[in-house]
Amino acid sequence: MVDILHSYLSNPLEREYESWITTQIEDYFNRLGIKFDIWAVSPLDESTWPADEHVLFNGKLLGLQFKQAKLKDKIPSFNRLRWDLRQPKGQFEAIQKRSEIFYALPTFINRKWRKNALEHCVFWRPNVSDVTNYNLWYSNNHPSIKTPYNNIANHLNAFRWGHFVELIINCNIGYKIDKELQMDDYLKKIKKQFYDYNSPIKNNNETNFNNGSNTLYLLHIKLNFS
Repeated sequence: MVDILHSYLSNPLEREYESWITTQIEDYFNRLGIKFDIWAVSPLDESTWPADEHVLFNGKLLGLQFKQAKLKDKIPSFNRLRWDLRQPKGQFEAIQKRSEIFYALPTFINRKWRKNALEHCVFWRPNVSDVTNYNLWYSNNHPSIKTPYNNIANHLNAFRWGHFVELIINCNIGYKIDKELQMDDYLKKIKKQFYDYNSPIKNNNETNFNNGSNTLYLLHIKLNFS
């Protein structure tokens, strides 16, 4: 199988994928001269939330929840490439209810490909009406795979970066900010949803922080809709 799925030195950690891809998102918008902000928050850590006076004006706001790419049985094949969404408990259900939050799903294992991480990432979200299932596969049609998410590479809600940005600009996805948005009010709403679902694991914060699962990235792209 191609080099992209072979481990080099070690499999990337979730927070490594986060760093590579967010840095390349910054580079992308900087090259285009588009104003933007991207920052990390933790719905389970009150101290990381912006102050009341933080206001965003005109644009689109999206959330990115990163997940580590894994290989079933360590076999380097795309039909063994998968992502596990079961941890932390309730995160999937919380994201289901926020149409502006997407999972960011890296499609490479080999860290030599990190400089092209953004091109090898799928941005996907479940529909509100979808049956709850925490197992995602890149493309696996084997009868034993009992999940509606067995072909994320071709899922209707799955986008590569260029298409993803075009949908944002065309107002197909994202939370639209027509005038101004008080970030503290917005984040409190998200925080409540995450707390409602995550309440059984609040005392296990350290474990979840270390694997990155509770870190949500917010992306604000400044656009003029007038």
